[in-house]
Amino acid sequence: MKKYITVLTIVTVIAIIVGSVIHLQSCRECGNFSYDINVGEGDDNKMGEVYTKDFDNIEIGMALVEVEVKEGSAFKVDYNGKEKYKPDIESDGDTLVISNGDRNFPISSLGAQSKNKLTVTIPKGKVFENAKLESVMADFKIETLNAKNLDIEVPTGEIEINNAKGENLKAEVVKGDLKLTGDFTDLDISAVLGNVEIDLAQDVNKYNVEANSELGSIECGDVHAKGASTSSQNGDLGNIKAECSMGNITIK
Repeated sequence: MKKYITVLTIVTVIAIIVGSVIHLQSCRECGNFSYDINVGEGDDNKMGEVYTKDFDNIEIGMALVEVEVKEGSAFKVDYNGKEKYKPDIESDGDTLVISNGDRNFPISSLGAQSKNKLTVTIPKGKVFENAKLESVMADFKIETLNAKNLDIEVPTGEIEINNAKGENLKAEVVKGDLKLTGDFTDLDISAVLGNVEIDLAQDVNKYNVEANSELGSIECGDVHAKGASTSSQNGDLGNIKAECSMGNITIK
């Protein structure tokens, strides 16, 4: 049975990686922003736009770009890199959408993220109702993020978030690593072929934990699972659900 699961997992991961290279669907068809683009030598693009509007939600879905999120005095988006990887910036009601999705990128684009950088600045102390991050062969480094609901999808890529806070965290990692430090009430995490590391502000042993591991391992306070299912009902701080196929999940 485990051999079958392993083969199925590998096939799934390969299919997702190939699909990620050629397609990223995370764009909206609505927007009212304009931004300045300066094309220089080597087809490089630079853009910088400050937005005075406040947003309750934020969505960032990037492929083949290095992404940094930091605090500042206002919403601002800066991009420095090749024109074909430049993000679209759209306002969908109260949601700020930043994405270079719905494009075809050739195999030769692999590794391009080191040459393209997106910097998103959010107002200091900003609390979002919803925040969604998607990394497709992109690297995210987030200085701080406060959202009631945080949804993270990593088909392929790396996401690191520091000083995070919210009520609900949902993370799905297919191929890549997720590192998160922060304070959450409920966590729902799954990893296929990638590692998840979460450092909680509260004592993890005071959470209710449900963990399932196939070929990876799960460490969550007093709960340790490898090739097994386990649960712990220890406290009332919140609930943690973790599932792992061939990656490792560590919550402390």
